[in-house]
Order: sequence, then C-alpha cells, then structure tokens
Amino acid sequence: MGDEQQITQPGRKWTRYLLVASLGLNIIVAGLVGGAMLRGGPPDHIRRDRDVSVLGLRAYYRALDESSQTELRDAIKAKRTQIKVGRAAFRAHLEALANAISVEPFDPAAVTQVLQSQAGTVSENIRTGHQLLLDRVSAMSPEARQTMAERLLQPPKRRGPGRN
Repeated sequence: MGDEQQITQPGRKWTRYLLVASLGLNIIVAGLVGGAMLRGGPPDHIRRDRDVSVLGLRAYYRALDESSQTELRDAIKAKRTQIKVGRAAFRAHLEALANAISVEPFDPAAVTQVLQSQAGTVSENIRTGHQLLLDRVSAMSPEARQTMAERLLQPPKRRGPGRN
C-alpha cells in the first residue's frame, strides 16, 4: 500500500507548484497594496481628481486645455487645507445625521438641521471651486475661452467600462 501512495503522489506534484505560485502572487499583491498605503495613500492624479469633484468642477475641468488644468490643479492644491476642512465637516455631518436618525422618538427637525448644515458646507466648497475656475477663465485668452466653450458642449470621453 505504501508503494501505491508513492505511485499516485508524483501525478499531483503540479498542484503543489500551483499552490506555491498562487501564494507568491498573493504576497506580491499584498506587498504592493501595503507599499501604496505606507507611501501616503492614493496617487496624486486620483487625489486631484477627487478635489476637482469635491469643488463641483468636473465638467469644467475636462473642458480646459492641459496647461489650464495644471494651473487649476495648482490653485486647488493651494486651497487644499480649506477643502480638507470641508471633508472633515462632511464626515462630522454624517456622524450627526446617523445620530439624528437613530434617536427615538424620531425628530425630523433635528435631521433637517443636520442636512442644512451639510448643504452649507457643500455650498462653500462649490463657491471656492467656482472662484478658482473664474480666476482661471479670466486669465485665458479669448481663443482659449472659445475652445473651452466648445469643449463644454462635447460629451465626455469614455475612459473605460461604465466610466465617463
């Protein structure tokens, strides 16, 4: 019976190699993810896209030429502290809303107050974004503004499945 086990084992050696290869790939992926987290979070292009969206500038940003996009990103970067305050306030609003909707008896006025406070924070971020955009557009030549106006009317380019 011991001879039979030795005969069947060599036929299954490939599974051991597959298991080792799979484990190695998992370690590599975990190392990449861990390294990205230790490096300081998402890459800059993801962070600045998030900032553009938080400020309500996505469609306008896409219509700008590359140099204007760079200048707008630099202006946003200079205001990042103010934008982060908006994000921190948003997180605080979420916590306050969670508390307000879980209280018994339910108080619609408390929920309304939290939502109005949140709307004020969001509006402030959008006002900041609009001012940065206005500053950028004011510095553009008439030709560049005309090009931007034409791009605003074009549908966004697709970047992948399900993404605009």
